[in-house]
Amino acid sequence: MKALVFNLSLPRALGLMVLGPLHPRLYYKSRLAMLRLAEVEEPKIPAPDWVKIKTRMCGYCGSDLNIMLLRDSPMATPFTSFPAIIGHEVCGEVVEVGGKVQACRPGDLVAVDPMLSCAPRGISAQCRPC
Repeated sequence: MKALVFNLSLPRALGLMVLGPLHPRLYYKSRLAMLRLAEVEEPKIPAPDWVKIKTRMCGYCGSDLNIMLLRDSPMATPFTSFPAIIGHEVCGEVVEVGGKVQACRPGDLVAVDPMLSCAPRGISAQCRPC
């Protein structure tokens, strides 16, 4: 399947920090660009209480744009793994459900809340906000 993949590279980032403000297209359409439309492996369901969704539409927001333009907060970088697929505002169709899923079934149309709290991550001692 195709996805917008951002792969952080320090040498390219340094080049973009110098040249990007002068030529903004370099961020997404050049040899320096860290954003590529790429073929990626279709993900598997990671746990029996998850579902797989075929994306119908996906947007990208200011945080995605800030990553692409290297304006992301340095504090957030340790919480991001690269390569990263850009776009987290998703709606689509459920195509597969794990064995413990009861709230939906294949064919259901859904919108995704992109925030992964403690429970879906399998963290049993949930943090205070969760």
